[in-house]
Parts: sequence; C-alpha cells; structure tokens
Amino acid sequence: MYQVYLPDKRKVITARHCEFLEEDNQIPRIPDASDPGPACKKCNSKDEVYPSRILLCNCIGCPHCKPNAGSETSTCDAAWHMACLPDPLFRLPRRDWLCPDCTKTPETQPGQVSSLETLEPFLEDPDPILLPDPPATNATNVSKRGRVRRSPVVYNPVFLSMMVLDDIVTSTVAGTSAAGVPPDPSSLSEAMASHERDGWLDASVSEYKARLVAKGFLQKFGVDFTDVFSPVTKIATLRVLLSHVSALDLELRHVDVRAAFLNGDLAEEVYIAVPEGLHDMYPDKCFKLDKAIYGLKQAPRVWWLNLSSTLAKHGFKPTFADQCLFIKQGAKGLVYCLVYVDDILFAGHADDVQDAVNIILNAYDATDEGQARSFLGMAITRDRANRTLTLSQLAYVKDMAKKFGFDSEYPNKKVSIPISTDNPEPGAPLSQKDAGDFASLIGSLLYLANCTRTDISYAVGIMARHMRTPHFAHLKSAKHLLKYCIATQDLGLSFGSDVSSGLMNVVGYSDSDYANAKLPVVDETVTRRSTSGFVFMSNGTPVAWQSKRQPVVARSSDDAEYIALANAASTGLWLRKLYGEMSGSVFQCMTIFGDNTATLKHIEDPGSINRSKHIDIAFQFVLDRAIRHDLKFIYVASSENTADVFTKALTFSAFSYLRNKLGLLHIK
Repeated sequence: MYQVYLPDKRKVITARHCEFLEEDNQIPRIPDASDPGPACKKCNSKDEVYPSRILLCNCIGCPHCKPNAGSETSTCDAAWHMACLPDPLFRLPRRDWLCPDCTKTPETQPGQVSSLETLEPFLEDPDPILLPDPPATNATNVSKRGRVRRSPVVYNPVFLSMMVLDDIVTSTVAGTSAAGVPPDPSSLSEAMASHERDGWLDASVSEYKARLVAKGFLQKFGVDFTDVFSPVTKIATLRVLLSHVSALDLELRHVDVRAAFLNGDLAEEVYIAVPEGLHDMYPDKCFKLDKAIYGLKQAPRVWWLNLSSTLAKHGFKPTFADQCLFIKQGAKGLVYCLVYVDDILFAGHADDVQDAVNIILNAYDATDEGQARSFLGMAITRDRANRTLTLSQLAYVKDMAKKFGFDSEYPNKKVSIPISTDNPEPGAPLSQKDAGDFASLIGSLLYLANCTRTDISYAVGIMARHMRTPHFAHLKSAKHLLKYCIATQDLGLSFGSDVSSGLMNVVGYSDSDYANAKLPVVDETVTRRSTSGFVFMSNGTPVAWQSKRQPVVARSSDDAEYIALANAASTGLWLRKLYGEMSGSVFQCMTIFGDNTATLKHIEDPGSINRSKHIDIAFQFVLDRAIRHDLKFIYVASSENTADVFTKALTFSAFSYLRNKLGLLHIK
C-alpha cells in the first residue's frame, strides 16, 4: 500500500498499485492558474522548484525577439528551466543570460553555430566586461509578469571557455588536431587580433585562471602510457650545493618554468573529450594530444625528458650521484643546475649563470626570479661579504602553528627540548578526527625535520611509529614537539667557508642507542631494535642526516654500533661521489667518527671474524671500504658525538650543547 499526494487535487490518497517515473521528462507538468509567469519553453511547466528555477531571457533586440526594427525596445523574457537549457549556457555581462533562440540568427540552425558566432552576444555592448558567475543568492529583481529573476547558480561554461582558451589553444591545441575541423581560430589572441573580430573580449584576466586537466585515472597501462617515473633532486643534494655556493662565493639564480608539464612530447596516442563549453566549436569531435597536459600519468616524465634533453643540447651532463644535478664547464668555471620539477637553481660564475638562465628562458615560458631567495618553501638568505648562506623555514613553522591552532607570536619559552626523557603511558586511543589531526601534524613535522631542523629528527621518528594506532600520549607528545618548534622557529642552517683551508671539509658522525624501547607501539610486540643515527657536516653545517630504527635486532651494543656505522658509510660514500663530481676531481678519504671502541677495533683488525660472523653481509662492506681507504673511522667521546642527538632523548644541557655543534643558528 502506498500513500500518494495528488498535486492537482491537493489531497493524499491510498493506492495499492503505483508506477514510479524516474526520468524528468516522464513527469506530467500541471499548469498552475495562480502563477502569472510564463511556462518553460521546453517542458511547458511553471514549477520553479522541480526540475529547477526558471530564468527569463534578457535579450533586448536580436532578430529573433525583435523582428521589426521600429518596434519598442524590450527584453525577450523567454522562460527556461536551468535544467532544461542546452549546453552551453550563454551569458551576458552584468549576470544576464540569453535563451537558445536569441543566440542564433534565423539563417543559423542549431548545431551549426560557428566558434566565433557563439560568443557574439557578448559584443553587443560598447565596452562589455566579462564577469564570473556569482555564488548562489536569493531573489534579485522582479519582472513585469511577476516572475522572479534569478541568476544561474552553476558555473558559466562560456566564461570557463574564455579562461581556458589561452591554456588549451596556445599549449594544447598547438599540439592537438580535431579530425576534420580547421583550427579557426587557432588561439584566443589570434581571434582578437583578427580584423573581422575587433570586438572580441580580452580574456587574459590575470586574477582568473583555469587549467585543462586530463582524467588520468581512466588511462590504461600499455595503451595510454607506459613509463611514469620522473626523478626529483634529493634535499641533501640541495644542501650540498648551497654549501658549495657559500664556500666558493658562487652566483645563485632561481628560474621557475610556467606550466612545465605542457612542454612534454607524447609518444603514445592519447585522446581527450572536448572541454565543456567548447562543444559548439568542435561538435562530435575529440582532441588528439601531441603534447602532455596536466592530469596525464606520464606528464611528469615527458616533461623531465624534454628538460634533460634541452640541457644536454647545451652541454649540461647529469651527475651519477644525483641525476637531477647537471654540471657544465662554462667559460669561467663549472656551472651547476639543480632541478626539482619546474623549479631550477643555477650556480656558478655570474656570466656563465646568465648564459644558462637564458637557455631556459629561450626554450620555455619561464620566469627569472633573480637571486635565489626561496626554494621548496625554504628561505635562502646570503651574506656575500662574510661568505655565509642561511637556510630556514620560519614562514613554514608559522603556517603550521596557525593550522593547528597555536599562536606563533607568543611561543612557550619553557619548552626547551623536543621530546621528554620519560616514557608515559599511552592513554586512551584517539578518535577518528584526532587521529587525522595527529597524522597531518606528524607529516608537517617530517618535512620540517628532513629539510632544515636536524634537532627534531629523533622526536619525529618516534612519533611517526604510531600513525596507525595513535593514543592520547602520542598526540600530547606531538603537540609538545610543535610547541618546541614554535619556540625555536628562527633556527636554521648556516653554511660558511673553511677560511683556514679554503676547501670543503666534510666529516661524519655515527651513533646508536642499543635496544631502545622509547614509546613502544601499542598492541605490538616490543622488538627492542636499536636506533641508528648519523650526520655529515660540511664546513661545520649538516648536509645529510638520519634517525632510524635498525631493521634487525642487535645482540650487543657492539653489533648495534657496527650496523649504525654501515648505514652512515652508505651515505658517506654517496656524498664522497657527489663532492668529487662537483669539484671535478676524486674526493679525498672521508672521515666518520664513532664512540664505540670495540666496533672501531674490529674494523682496524678484520682478522677477528668470529666476533662478527653473525652480522649480515649487508653490513660487512664497511671493512672493505676501510681497507680500500675510501672511508676512515676514528673514535670520538660520547659527549662530543654529534650524532647522539639522533638516537635518544637527552636532557636540556646535553641537547643544547649538541644542537649548537650541529650548526643550527638563530636566523635574524
């Protein structure tokens, strides 16, 4: 049994058999005599609630609504439901609109409107201004028939088309072809420059931007794309380059490539549907892409291949240590080019750097930012007189504080260490919302720790272990860490030169904390795996560091230190290769300091194999590198081991001392 409301009889009846109509066009339209307004031209209904509101045409004199030239001027007032209007919706300035009949001359039939005639109603005013659709509002003015005039609440396809034409035509249609349709016009600027279309609007409004994006999730592997990997430079390589620039007093320039992905050439055949609002220009057609657009899975890779090919044509060669760092022999010395997607840094002699910048400016639509002042959200400040360069994230910390409800202007000075030395109870599990906030906070802190803040690496690593099942104590510790970052927000890395030698002095420190059980993960077995930590300093400033739990359980502190040295040795060998390529010569033997005499004795006397035969062969390469004099391991006291801050929670006195040794300074 069903209870059904009959709108024509204004009563509810009970029925056993009912037919449900799911399509709009199947629902009968019942005229309402009390409604003075006109009915919709398509569905002949006056209902403004279903399927949508009714709009009245604002045309004031086209051949359709004003066939007699001497008739009185008035608006067309043709009524249409928004849901009944065909695409595209034709809009005039001042939030007016045109019905489908008023957008075509009597000689032009539906479906045959040319690409330029589609937008001719915009040009009737002497100086029209194209405005975007405003947000949905209540009733505005009332027409003479009593019908309320309402502006459309959906986006304006024509306005969207005008915005994206510059992006589509100049960068996409230049590499596309619509089967059987001539490129008329080939670009928005060409149409406006035409002597036949002097009244075309200038749609290049800087404050309105739109981008055509492909639906990459619909692509199929092997058909629309194959390889998608695109490398980006390591943050450690950036710090090494900055230390090199500071030590040798090189010029440092920043170049940003606009719409970088649109420069890549596609090897596969990829087709996209005609963007919304342009169907009248290319009816029943599709676009074949010759160049990449944003959204394609292979777009980053083809851009990288295009950029690396351009650099290779002008003599730049990628390094083996980092393929995103290119080196070229210039007229007055080596020129370095560091690439992170569309952000490029050039370093070298001023004249050579200018030539390199011109290569990018001539090949792409790029912007010369001048002297590098920021890169990937990190502020770069230079003092050329003292040969110092600082790298900090003050603005990033302030934004993070605002995001999570903290006041960065009034920091809590009592928070002096990033993580306490005690081991609190985990407490109650977090709600879904608090767990999401915890994950977001840890992700933000991880980026800060990986870029400039070496002093919080251990604390962030401990917190990140609890991402799956965070509890109250973990959220409290994470907020404590954020308070510490706010209190020390002006800390940053300061790169300088070794005045005594004039060379790059690179040393490393390695340490471990045996069987660390700090804040164990709830509901998981305590593995008692040790924590490794290392840091490499270039002229007294960190360029590479790590705080990480070891993959295996060590049987003794000797084993834990040995595994930690192996992890540090891997990064040390990579830095040795990188510095060698940047200097153009073989880099000298690199020194790594450790504070375990038993481990260092074992490296000096490899004959004592019985003491280490249980250690995995993956860590035994330390002996081989020491014998080949690639690395040298030297003892340092635990109190002077800078890497100790990466392995355990320390008291304020010990932590502040090692933090100063790390080269973290207050940036003014």
